[in-house]
Amino acid sequence: MRAKSKAADDSITTMDKLRCALREIGYRKHVYKRRVADGWMTEAQAKREIALMAAIAEDYRAQATQELEKWCHGQGVLGKAADDEPLFILRAQDCFAADLVEKWAIWARAGGTPPDKVQEAFMLVEEMRRWRKRKTPD
Repeated sequence: MRAKSKAADDSITTMDKLRCALREIGYRKHVYKRRVADGWMTEAQAKREIALMAAIAEDYRAQATQELEKWCHGQGVLGKAADDEPLFILRAQDCFAADLVEKWAIWARAGGTPPDKVQEAFMLVEEMRRWRKRKTPD
């Protein structure tokens, strides 16, 4: 899902924001524990700040879910495909996927595909390469 945000950097997606907010919650839990122990903030302040970030994450989760539902109901890129059009889906866990998508992006750029579409593919390649578990297809 690559829905664009209204942020200055059009490459920042709702899922990017959600992942960032979830990471921030983890950081806050770790750091605030020490800040409370050192007397730099109260337990109530720490809990409130973590709850605020959790609420932000939940907002992004809801937005991402809505975007995904639109995509699944034919309003996204797959919605452009004919009902009987063959499709091939690559998952990030597939150890060959990132290289294949990168090759597609290179060919697409050479063939005149719009630059934003090509850039989106290259960004997806980087996300796939960072995927936590990669293996041969099953």
